[in-house]
Amino acid sequence: MALIASVGFAVTFTNGQAATEMASDLPVILITRLVSIARLAALMILRHLPFNPGRSAMPVLIAMGCLDGVALMAVLSADGLPNAQYAAVAAAVFGLLTIVMAWAFLRERMGPTQWAGCLVAFTGIGYLAL
Repeated sequence: MALIASVGFAVTFTNGQAATEMASDLPVILITRLVSIARLAALMILRHLPFNPGRSAMPVLIAMGCLDGVALMAVLSADGLPNAQYAAVAAAVFGLLTIVMAWAFLRERMGPTQWAGCLVAFTGIGYLAL
């Protein structure tokens, strides 16, 4: 599953950055979000999953969706900047923040080794940003 997710992550950024070279950032991001929602809805229908996660989960899911959209916009927009290497920095922060938010909001357990890995990754990202 991790390999599939990694490939999907890379393909999203590659295709998104190629698309932002042809059109403005906002329409490209809107299209990617609409395609993602359509694919998710189709998968949920095929697996007979409920669409309503419950009232208490909605604010967190909406906040996470907004943050995801901002992060995707940062990655796709960075490609057009004079220092396009910042796209790699933004993409790396995107994944690490997802891990930290899963720990904070979804109560995912993280051991000392996993925290050490996050620290090493954040340090590496900080070094790349210099």
